[in-house]
Amino acid sequence: TVSANGTVDLFGWSTSATYYGIHNSTSSSTYSGDFVDWGTNAISNGGNKASLWRTLTSAEWNYLCSSRSNAENLCGQATVAGVYGFVFLPDNWSTPSSLTWQGNPNNWTTNQYSVTDWSKMEAAGAVFLPAAGRRDGTDVGGVGSYGYSWSSTPYGEYGACNVLFGSSSLNPQGSRDRYYGISVRLVR
Repeated sequence: TVSANGTVDLFGWSTSATYYGIHNSTSSSTYSGDFVDWGTNAISNGGNKASLWRTLTSAEWNYLCSSRSNAENLCGQATVAGVYGFVFLPDNWSTPSSLTWQGNPNNWTTNQYSVTDWSKMEAAGAVFLPAAGRRDGTDVGGVGSYGYSWSSTPYGEYGACNVLFGSSSLNPQGSRDRYYGISVRLVR
């Protein structure tokens, strides 16, 4: 979707260097073809050079969510500045003093952080993904209830792998039709 100020969120899986998933077609064939990573674009607030960023693979999402050592304590639901979402912590995580963290609490409210608290968490390496829901055509649903993030891994001709999270769930190996608009989280 495109907001009033021109920013874009909830992308279809990118198979076009022209659109990068920025349209609301619900035709699966619109998204057939080879993946074109959103990170090939220059990110103005991320170095402003093409190809500095990339989309995680399905295997990398699985690593973060379940296969790394101590994974169950290094990710989980949280509320940041009143927004529900999911937090991923680095392998060598150390909780900043005066704050607490509980891995996989199965609710949004055990880990609650103000803007100031989150600044400390982020400085220590924490990453927050908001429960932004999904888009089907022009219909947006599930905002504040669940979140998705695309991977760069295709799933058949018209599907792609993604991570899905909710207040009491996490599925690092989900898949959706490519035309669904969901979040994109780029890494360096």
